[in-house]
Amino acid sequence: MQPAIFECLYCAQQFHTEDSSLEHAIPQFMGGAYAPSQFMLENACRDCNNKLGLFVDASYAKSWFVTNGMTVAAGKLYRGLGDSPLPLVCIGKTAISGLVVPPDHVAEHWIGPSGETIVWVRYEDERTFWYSGGNPTDRKRKPSAAYLFLTSQDSTRWQMGIASFLDAFKSKKIRKILGTPVAGLASNSAWPGFDVADAQEISSVAAIRAALAAGTLLAKIRFNGKFDQRFIAKMSLAVGYSLFGEPYLATEHAHEARKGCWPSANNQSKLRGAASLVHQADPRFSQLMGYPGGVALCVTWVRSGYVLNVTIDEKLPFTVELAPSSLTSAWVDREGGYVLLLFPQLRKALELTLPELIAHSTGVAQNMELDKLDAIRSQASSFMGQLGPVQ
Repeated sequence: MQPAIFECLYCAQQFHTEDSSLEHAIPQFMGGAYAPSQFMLENACRDCNNKLGLFVDASYAKSWFVTNGMTVAAGKLYRGLGDSPLPLVCIGKTAISGLVVPPDHVAEHWIGPSGETIVWVRYEDERTFWYSGGNPTDRKRKPSAAYLFLTSQDSTRWQMGIASFLDAFKSKKIRKILGTPVAGLASNSAWPGFDVADAQEISSVAAIRAALAAGTLLAKIRFNGKFDQRFIAKMSLAVGYSLFGEPYLATEHAHEARKGCWPSANNQSKLRGAASLVHQADPRFSQLMGYPGGVALCVTWVRSGYVLNVTIDEKLPFTVELAPSSLTSAWVDREGGYVLLLFPQLRKALELTLPELIAHSTGVAQNMELDKLDAIRSQASSFMGQLGPVQ
């Protein structure tokens, strides 16, 4: 009996089914693990899944704008220590006099939910120079050291800061050093998850403290203006297939989206759309097509076909042609469109139509599920307002 064959969504090559891998049409950092089943695909080969994850998904996810946009979104839904730890904010790469930075390494400045200072000394892969946190595979393979300096003795604040720090640096390859004393803790070894600083790390702690005291802890950002181009093409291809099925793959839209995943000098995609930073002058558009604290995917029908718009926390929108008007979908209504809201912080996803989203956002008609999310945002705002001061 011959093994079953499938055609990879991304490279169009044929493989045996044992060479397939689960593909989230919407990447997990955006909440794709909680998306409906139609977005869980099995027609991606392992090689494409790995390469596109590292050099396309991560290019977008770890860009300075998106990394911090997702962090701000999560903060709008954080109600206390019982919730998932908040992500850190990346400030940029820094240089600190006296800090021990090995060759081929950089120091990166991050801040925690209460303004905690974090300095991460890590390996630098020049191929991913714009990635906040660098090449994501390096944290698993290459040793590094992360230093945490708390800003408050308020019990809740330092528990939040420590939880976020340890969650961000889970890898066993990363040494975790607590650089400031906490009331009731004799040393950094007294708090679970931290390492005892060696002589070199003690010297680095002193250097970081000196920079903080002098106000010289500065940072800079290296930016790739094309950070989202391949990601937009990949999302168009994966979402188009998820919503329209096999007929979509025969369209010119799918052909151009696939070319956009693997661009070259002789293979430029003609996929039309607007990149993430284009709509910044029109915040009302982002608000109507997005939702505070969440990632929003909106599919609308216009005379020429279907269009996909994606926002993060009502910001950073990108728009791309998705499919021709000749196609039909079990999920996309031509008059009402299709909206998927994703809230990674809450491990939640919600499907609705665009008129329902706009009616709720503008106060015309309430949506029960969105009312619950609004209540969570209100609780989060109340929690943050009741915290003790940052010292």
